[in-house]
Amino acid sequence: MALAIATTLALAPTLQAQAGSAAVQAACTAPVWAEGNTYTAGTQVTYQGHTYRALQTHTAYPGAGWTPSTTPALWTDLGTCTGGGGPTTPPPTTPAGTPGVPGNLQVTATTNTSFSLAWNA
Repeated sequence: MALAIATTLALAPTLQAQAGSAAVQAACTAPVWAEGNTYTAGTQVTYQGHTYRALQTHTAYPGAGWTPSTTPALWTDLGTCTGGGGPTTPPPTTPAGTPGVPGNLQVTATTNTSFSLAWNA
């Protein structure tokens, strides 16, 4: 069954091209993409009504903007699907422990090849 679904999803773009105006869509059966997850190469996800396959192993760090639709170096679009798909835009997130802007930045030592800094949190 899983092989049949994977084959259908892999062939969906080809079938769409052959069908012309008659749209052929597979069901969105892959898990919904989410920030913070680590995806291994070959993993399939659903995002914005499309199924995508990870091209390389990576972590979708919160706030990085590495959505499947905007990072072709990480994801390949396998075509449209119906149902599911998650949010149309990822919700804005701020990673826990994000530092603030440093204040009172000072150079405390210098050499010909380096320098030391100090600042207030």
